[in-house]
Amino acid sequence: MNNSVVICSAQMDSVWNNPVRNLEKARKFIKEASENGAAIISFPEQFITGWSPRDYPPDSDARHILSSHSAEYGISVLGSEISYDEDMLPRNTAFVVDDMGREVASYSKIHLFSPAGEDKNYSSGRDLAVFKIDGIQFGIAICYDLRFGDLFSMYAVKGVHCMLVPAAWPCERLRHWKLLIRSRALDHQIYVSGVNATGKNPIGHYCGGSMTAGPSGEVKSLAGDGECLIYSSIDLEELENVRLPFPVRHDRRDDIYGHPGGNR
Repeated sequence: MNNSVVICSAQMDSVWNNPVRNLEKARKFIKEASENGAAIISFPEQFITGWSPRDYPPDSDARHILSSHSAEYGISVLGSEISYDEDMLPRNTAFVVDDMGREVASYSKIHLFSPAGEDKNYSSGRDLAVFKIDGIQFGIAICYDLRFGDLFSMYAVKGVHCMLVPAAWPCERLRHWKLLIRSRALDHQIYVSGVNATGKNPIGHYCGGSMTAGPSGEVKSLAGDGECLIYSSIDLEELENVRLPFPVRHDRRDDIYGHPGGNR
């Protein structure tokens, strides 16, 4: 088992409702991340089309295409798209394919963004998603989920070392984004890696700021406002060094305020 892996965040300006161009751009990023030694590359929320709280693009073969790219370049990929279930509203879903092109995790956004009406047009997810790369345990949340600490506490109980958070977080609330990433990491002594969109589309204006925070809440990597790849190391030894002298999880009082995820 490795003690660390390198992760990559692909901050991307998606071409509105143009999966072909976005997936071609993604392929170049996947190739570059693989050449730079990353074990996984994550893309922003619904990067294949651009995030929308109400418009449903047609179902695509994006998962198959990203699976092919992951196998070709030997790197895991976190993608994000709208998924369709029979007799239900669509779901805002992130998925992971491993370095052999096999799907190993799928997560549908639990907290839908009601200020924009996302809750009226999508079905909410109910299940967590956990997967491993070289002994490092990852979990997935999406954008607005970042505001709900209970979700991250549930993942911490499951032993997650690093949370991956694809997002389309607008410029006007970017300071919240940066604060919440660091807070969720510090709260649970884990890594939190948020990958954000950049650019403008009919829904909003995005200013990037993709960031990974470490288990003491420190910034490990931070992007500006343009398209880029940023890298961080997820290190089990660092986690242990933070947790051993400061056992926050051990000192929780679940007997008073309940055990997160106790009914799952």
